Amino acid sequence: MAEQPRPENEPRRRAPQYGELAPEGWEWKPPVDGTAASTSQPPNDGTRPGSSPVPGVPHNLGAGDSAPASAPATDSRQEETGPSPYRAEQPQAAPAPPAEGRRPRVADRVITIVLLVIGAFGTLNSAASFFALDSQLRLTASMIGIESPEVAGWVKTLGLVSGLAVLLLYAVTVIFSIQRMRAGKLAFWVPLSAGAIAVLLALIIPMIAMGGAPEIMQQLESDPTGSLDRMMQYLQEGQ
Repeated sequence: MAEQPRPENEPRRRAPQYGELAPEGWEWKPPVDGTAASTSQPPNDGTRPGSSPVPGVPHNLGAGDSAPASAPATDSRQEETGPSPYRAEQPQAAPAPPAEGRRPRVADRVITIVLLVIGAFGTLNSAASFFALDSQLRLTASMIGIESPEVAGWVKTLGLVSGLAVLLLYAVTVIFSIQRMRAGKLAFWVPLSAGAIAVLLALIIPMIAMGGAPEIMQQLESDPTGSLDRMMQYLQEGQ
């Protein structure tokens, strides 16, 4: 449509001044970087539409954007109730006492050691007597009045074997006693048992050896009282 000509008698409208038609509350600010500032929208502060800027955070750090995935999540309960209360460490369980069989037995050790010492002297005396078994038979014969008795050759071998057996018995007793003491077990009965076996050997071996000297056996069987009196008299003269 063609523009109608303006009547000549109509007054001419004044051109608006700069900023006169701006909305209420608008204020012009000179541009900082030489470009014209926007007059229709508020300055971009980096926040999402409808959200308020976060105080103390620059707009170019994306305060309104979602938090990065690597940011640690906060515990809502901790924010509501504050920091978690102090929790003391759980007390450690006391070490279990040693088993009954592992406790040191002082009295048992003392008794065992004393018995082993006594057994050492007894073992040496018994072994020496067994090694000289044939000589002891000849001495017994001279004590009861028999001159130059006949003694079998196997009596000396029996004495040698018996003496070695007594020494071996004591060695085994010492080793076994030490093992039981180190294990915390009763050990006093070990040297007692070995002593009983040694006493049996001391009684049985001479009786067996008497079979190798028949003259001595006949004299003791025919005149036991007289033979005992002669032996006591021999011992008194020897003193």
